[in-house]
Amino acid sequence: EDLLIWLKQRGTPIAVRLVKGAYWDTETVLAMQRDWPIPVWQSKQSSDANFEKLSRTLLNNNDLVMPAFASHNIRSLTHAVTYAEHLGLSKRDFELQTLYGMGEEFKEAFVKRGYLVREYAPVGELIPGMGYLVRRLLENTSNEGFVRKSLHDKTDPETLLAIPEFDPADSAVAYIESRAKGAFHNEPLLDFSSSNVRSDVAAAVTSLRAKKKPTLVAPIVSGAEIVTEQEIPSVSPEDPELNLARVFLADVSHCQAAVTDLNDYFGEWSKTSVKERAGLLRRVANVLREKRLQFIAAAVLEAGKPWLEADGDVAEAIDFLDYYAMEAERICITVSTGNFPGEQNTYFYEPRGVTLVISPWNFPIAIPCGMFAAALVTGNTAILKPAEQTSLCASLLFNAFLEAGMPPRAAAFLPGIGEEIGSYLAKHEHISTIVFTGSRQVGMELIRTGASHPSLHVKRVIAEMGGKNAIIIDDDAELDEAVKGVLYSAFGFQGQKCSACSRLIVVGENYERILERISEGVRSLTIAAPSDPRCFVGPVIDEAARDKIMRAIDNAKKDCVLLAEGDVPDNLNGYFVPPTIFAGIPKGHAILREELFGPVLAITHVATFDDAISAALDSEYALTGGVFSRSPSNITTAARAFNVGNLYINRACTGALVGRQPFGGARMSGVGSKAGGPDYLSQFLIPRTATENTMRRGFVPEL
Repeated sequence: EDLLIWLKQRGTPIAVRLVKGAYWDTETVLAMQRDWPIPVWQSKQSSDANFEKLSRTLLNNNDLVMPAFASHNIRSLTHAVTYAEHLGLSKRDFELQTLYGMGEEFKEAFVKRGYLVREYAPVGELIPGMGYLVRRLLENTSNEGFVRKSLHDKTDPETLLAIPEFDPADSAVAYIESRAKGAFHNEPLLDFSSSNVRSDVAAAVTSLRAKKKPTLVAPIVSGAEIVTEQEIPSVSPEDPELNLARVFLADVSHCQAAVTDLNDYFGEWSKTSVKERAGLLRRVANVLREKRLQFIAAAVLEAGKPWLEADGDVAEAIDFLDYYAMEAERICITVSTGNFPGEQNTYFYEPRGVTLVISPWNFPIAIPCGMFAAALVTGNTAILKPAEQTSLCASLLFNAFLEAGMPPRAAAFLPGIGEEIGSYLAKHEHISTIVFTGSRQVGMELIRTGASHPSLHVKRVIAEMGGKNAIIIDDDAELDEAVKGVLYSAFGFQGQKCSACSRLIVVGENYERILERISEGVRSLTIAAPSDPRCFVGPVIDEAARDKIMRAIDNAKKDCVLLAEGDVPDNLNGYFVPPTIFAGIPKGHAILREELFGPVLAITHVATFDDAISAALDSEYALTGGVFSRSPSNITTAARAFNVGNLYINRACTGALVGRQPFGGARMSGVGSKAGGPDYLSQFLIPRTATENTMRRGFVPEL
């Protein structure tokens, strides 16, 4: 209907090809993965009926369109030509389209009657063409397909040519809502193909940008905000002149007061039931759902996240809340161990104490939410110390916990300079657990601090510290999928994900083709302000990050081959770095080894898949990795030998989902169990065992 309206305005007709079933499986599965309404009929009868309905729509508008009916279903094609005759159209006012090598008898029948029949076939490389033909063969020879039923199964004509009816039970919305779900399912992302969704997000971003005064962000201790003497602005990476917040900074005295109060309240909070603590997390999740647009706008403007990435950040935060609520109820119970006469053994957990949460700026909502929620739901009191660059996002999150009913004394919010208050808090005798996401340098310092400044317990440090992640493209890989996956992995959110691809390893003879396709891909990426919905590559987080990355690019240009570099529009005045690709890189070069946290990709060439695995593992980090291959043996080898925390096969190496792909790595990528996984909460707890001798003067209670 929208197309026809546009054609009436345009005044020039176009050809429209009507086809059914081509990507039915893909569209169904992708919608199910996202918990979106399924956009295709689940009943073939409904699909056939809708094809005929749309055939009539196209033919009714023959002044605007040249219809092309693509099908091997004689009923569908005969319906179209009969309706055309009914309208008085000539046999040259439309055409029929069929696949080369299939249904020859059908084609001949229509050609003999004078209809235009276009026979189509794939043109190009052999391997992709074979894949295309196999997909078409599978579709047209399926159990429900007309070709199979007519030519192979010899179904009687009356059944084959029966009028298709819509199945009243075939409702996409009803189907997706009734689909069985477990105790946990991932929060659906927004569907930005909807104009209403785009309008809502645009309005939220515009509203935040248009605020007359910056938002006040202040430390919160025992539920009370503290306006301090020292403050910093929170500016937008896309426009440094846009001051989003006045951030009042905590000092050591505020930290001391917060830790003392949290330590005093720990005994009471630790005794609350797990049901109550899990309920808090679920209520926070609902607050985030209600204020989703507000959180998205903050992530767009304060962290420089494109719309899709900002929405993913909020959805992941909701996932952490729901998942950890479920996991806490599973873990925080007393269980019996063993079955021995005269003895009762129980196993249970207790919280550790005050937890220090130090969060990063690159996932300003999801990561602090996950770490903070994990501490609270396990019965610990907690301090949220956010990254300076995204204090507004963290403030919104902390206030969501308060709005949901978090006891004011269960947590403190302490924005501040990391070098000043972070070090003090990490050494404090009442801090029992430190959970951190950020740079390797700071993470290693926290690990040393934890070891040398014990509290009541030996301090536990949970640290995720980044990566230098590699994707391997095998010599038989599906290149279209590989290039798309690499571009998103390397340049999505400007390469500022710890999971981002910064090294690409190409096997065998695909090297030159990959260089050409990746280069063209980079030049096609839209560089824009994140508030612009077209943005694929936005600014990096701040001036210091931009200068560091640009120095690395300039140094690499001296020793490496600059393969491609994006073009930053002149009208952008934020902290933009062009997406950049290098090849011809000397072994051991810094651009292959040092984490840059920016849109820079280094490509190397190897002879064999085993060489590729060796090259991928030639790093101090082991966070994520990717493989694009169609070889079952090489995929098996990669799963066994490509030793990273999260290995992704034939997909991008970013975008882990809570519960589905628990996230975390090894080597210098971090210490601790995977976030969003079944082991994570146990790190915030102390396991205990109690054994009771139940014999009384030789009497053993009945078992």
